[in-house]
Amino acid sequence: MRGLWAALVAICLAGLWGASALAQGAGQAGQGTPPDPALTALARLAEPPRLQDTRRGAVLELSLTQPVPWRVFTLDAPPRLVLDFS
Repeated sequence: MRGLWAALVAICLAGLWGASALAQGAGQAGQGTPPDPALTALARLAEPPRLQDTRRGAVLELSLTQPVPWRVFTLDAPPRLVLDFS
């Protein structure tokens, strides 16, 4: 079961990392145009996330550029772990 949770977290991280890269690239698409002031306060990944599988469970480390409210919960059908960054 621990391996399933680690796999679910890894999938969530991959999606988060890809979304972050797309968001950062979209801000640079203006070719010299300054970013929209409404979007400058978004947290970004400062470095790639790290996921470790330990004897006590999975350890997820995210280095963000600023604090972000978050929550973790599970859903059924199919079973999955949700990391919600608001």
